[in-house]
Formats: sequence, structure tokens, C-alpha cells
Amino acid sequence: MTCRAAAHPLSAAAPRLSVAAPRLSIVAHLQCAATDPSTITGQESREQLRRSNSWASGAMNTHSPPHGMSPKPPLPPIAHNQAAGEKHTPPPYDSVYNRLAGDDVDEELEEIMRARRLKRILKYSAYALILVLTILACALTGYFLTSRTPTVALHAVNSPENLGKKFKLQGTKLQFRIELTYRVQNDNYFDMFVDDISTAVFWPDTKFALGGGRLSNVKVPARRVVEITMPVTVRYDVKRGPPPILLGMVESCGLHDAGIGEMSLEVEVQSDYHTRMKQASIQTGRQAVSVKCPVRHMATLQIGDGASGNIGDIVRTMNA
Repeated sequence: MTCRAAAHPLSAAAPRLSVAAPRLSIVAHLQCAATDPSTITGQESREQLRRSNSWASGAMNTHSPPHGMSPKPPLPPIAHNQAAGEKHTPPPYDSVYNRLAGDDVDEELEEIMRARRLKRILKYSAYALILVLTILACALTGYFLTSRTPTVALHAVNSPENLGKKFKLQGTKLQFRIELTYRVQNDNYFDMFVDDISTAVFWPDTKFALGGGRLSNVKVPARRVVEITMPVTVRYDVKRGPPPILLGMVESCGLHDAGIGEMSLEVEVQSDYHTRMKQASIQTGRQAVSVKCPVRHMATLQIGDGASGNIGDIVRTMNA
């Protein structure tokens, strides 16, 4: 009675169980019948119990139905498994949203990369600008502070005739005066001072100096040209000087006639100057100048010593 009563709820709950529920109820019924003292007798009971146990273990392991029972058809697959195997098609608004969201992300990334690229370009451009400005500043500093050598050039010559002064014969010395105008150009960006500027006058193709002049302490402003006028006194001793010079003067100015009316001379200038950063000197080569004769008909000029006569007598003595 106990075994049947226990089997009743199992059989009543069988419709609600899974596929293995009928098999479990049969196993329980057989085990119950095998272990019921009222039904177990001797050898039969032991044999029945052995068979029931072996069948129960086989039913539990293989889930095969007992003899005489037809197997139930397999359950259909679950609907959601079929749906999971099929290709999922998202709704239209979902793809549009994903596309818009992807576009927004791409635009943000592009903006970030563009900003970084622009920042990098600006940084390297700033470095390059600083480098260029530094080089330019050094170059400009060197350009403006470099000391340049000034130029000194002869600009004009004023003859005795233009000066209103006559030719003088003092003793045995011929003497007259000319004026030389020089242009001093300062190419520096700072002032320059000419400490000394001197001029020597020579008879052409000789080393015999006929005179000279000198000036000092001349200021030349930055990037300016200053004209310097220098008076020069020319002297020649007709008795002690080289004879070719006197003959040349007579030929140019005339002994008994008017002559050429001009004499040629050579001038050479030397100047010492200084700036804040440099001190140097300039020396130019000889330059030929033409000077008008201070007097014509030199033969009538009397020598001042009272014994030598006039220029004509000296020339005749040289030619004799």
C-alpha cells in the first residue's frame, strides 16, 4: 500500500513532467513492486528484482522506452533557436542612426587630427620664424656695425687765376697757390673722424715734391659726403731745383710768347681716420691735374737776388 500510494502522485504529475517522466514512473513502479514484501518470494523475487534493477539502470542511461512501448516523436526545435540561426535585419531607423553616429565620430576625429596638425604646423612655424629672426638680427647687426673704409676722391682744382692771386718770384723761388677740393664719403652707419689729411704735389714723372697742404680734425657724419677744400702752396727754386722742371714751366707758360697756358701737376693724398671700432689710414695714388699758368712771358720775371738777372737769362744758361 505504501509503494502504490507513493506512485500515485508521480503518475498524477506525469502530464506536467518532461519526456523522461513516464520512464521514471515505470522505474519507480518496478522498483516498488520488486521491493514489496507481499510480492517478493524466494528465487522469483530475487530474479525479478535483478531484472528490474538492470532495466532501470539501462533506462536511466539510454533513455530507451521499455519493451512494448513505442518511442515518442522528438520535440520540435525551439522557435528562438531558429530565429537565432536566421540573419538579423535591423530596423531602418537603426541603420540610419548608426550611420549618423559613425559620421559624427569621423568628423570629430577629423577635427581633432586637423587641430593637432594645425598646432604642429604653428609650433614649427614659430620655431622657424624665431630662427629666421635670429639670423636676420645677427646679419643686420653685422651689417650695421661693420666698419667700412671711406673713400677720398679729388673733386676740383682752383687755379691761381681763379683765386685772384698773382705769381710771385721771391728771391730765386717761384711760388703760387692752388686749392684742391676733396670729397670724403662715409658709408658707415656711424660717424667718422678724419684725424689728418695731407696732400703732396709733384711734377709729372718725377719724385720731386713742389709743395703740399694739410688739414686735421674733420668730422664726417654717417652716410654722408663731406667736401674738404685744402689750400696748397707750390714752390720751386729756379737756381737749385731740377732744370727739367723749369724748362717744363717755361714751355707751358711761355718764355717770350704765351705758351700753352696750362701746366700739368700730379697730386697724392693720404689721410688718417678713426671710428668707434677702427683706426686706419688711406693713401691714394697720384692723380694728374691741370693748373692754369699764373703768369705769361716768364722771361721778364726778375730774380730777386740782384745778380741772376731774369728767368730768360737762366733758361739761356741752361740751354747753352
